[in-house]
Amino acid sequence: MKIRFVTVGKTVENYLVEACSEYEKRIKKYVQYEQIVLRDIKNAASLGFDQVKEQEAKMLEPYMAPSSYRIVLDEHGTEYTSVKFADFVSKKMWAKSTPAPRPSRSSRASSVRSRPPRPK
Repeated sequence: MKIRFVTVGKTVENYLVEACSEYEKRIKKYVQYEQIVLRDIKNAASLGFDQVKEQEAKMLEPYMAPSSYRIVLDEHGTEYTSVKFADFVSKKMWAKSTPAPRPSRSSRASSVRSRPPRPK
């Protein structure tokens, strides 16, 4: 299994940069991991919310294989502790190694609520 963490825009908060770096260091012991940072949308302030999301989706598309399982970090998604999220990913890894019927395109993305670590 390979985990590809794709973000739009560079993280500028130091505590988030440190947390991402620590996560990458830990996860690389168990799976292939790649972090990709895409440029922010130009003139995003002059565009509507839906237009920005549409452009971001187009930017992300080349990094997602049709067979990939997508997890979207969103403040409105399901909230997991680190342990529960690790369990969730582990189950997906095992399920991936067992042949199963392919889900429809609309059901392949999951929304996960992500709470960033608190600054020290």
